Amino acid sequence: PIEGLLALVNQVMVEPRLQDTAAFVGHDERLRRLKFDIEEVMGAQQTLFMEGEVKAGEQKYHETLELQERAMTERANRLKSIEQYKRDTVDTTRQKVQETQDRCQEHYRGLLNEGKTLRERCQSDMRSLMDAVTKVKHDHADYITHYQREMEQSDSFLRETLRKQEETWRKIQELEKDLGALARDRYEEIGIRLSNFEAAERHKVSYSRFMDFTKQHKEALSRTMKNCEMHEYLSSLMLQFVQESCNILSHSLSAGLNEIESSCAETHEGSLEDFRALYLTNGELIYKKQL
Repeated sequence: PIEGLLALVNQVMVEPRLQDTAAFVGHDERLRRLKFDIEEVMGAQQTLFMEGEVKAGEQKYHETLELQERAMTERANRLKSIEQYKRDTVDTTRQKVQETQDRCQEHYRGLLNEGKTLRERCQSDMRSLMDAVTKVKHDHADYITHYQREMEQSDSFLRETLRKQEETWRKIQELEKDLGALARDRYEEIGIRLSNFEAAERHKVSYSRFMDFTKQHKEALSRTMKNCEMHEYLSSLMLQFVQESCNILSHSLSAGLNEIESSCAETHEGSLEDFRALYLTNGELIYKKQL
């Protein structure tokens, strides 16, 4: 839509003004020539009357009437050209401006709404992600506390078992059965300890991977939110640009309409002056013929 707006702005900027059109310039040139011819004929007529050439002077009346009629016809054609310029240029351009403004506003309002919706979804996902991270952190802290408590109990148990084992070795002959039982107990505890250690390592790896994943996802969501904010800012700028461009075009068209109205008024005044001159010339000719 913005390309159509820029093309329309370029078209309005390069569109020739009413006074610069070939038809309008041609009308003004012909009217100036007719005015010059009328003044020249009237001057010749006054000279003939002063020299006593009454018949030749009366003939100049007919030439003056013909020139004045041609001037009125030319002014009527000039008014038609003005109306045609208004229909072909101003009215058509105004309609295109309105259509382009409607399309641009609809397009960028849609983009603005899409950006807002995406940003709200990202914010919701960010809140859910932060809640999940908080929960996992709490679970991890509880697990570490539980693991440390078990390890402390295991260390205590191993120390006690080792002490008993050493005592049993001193009494190996008397306590072979107790030694075997304690050895089995120690073996089982070491297996449990190894299982707990492996489980703890797997938990650390899982926790580390989860934290890396959440960090990457958080960064992606942050970039998306920044892009959404920039998208909203650019959409607002484009809406402002479209509004200001259309206001400038409307102001330019209003100035063109004022210029056209002034030209029409000028043309009507010229037609009135030509009609008055024609009326006075006819009256003077009738008066001369009656004499």
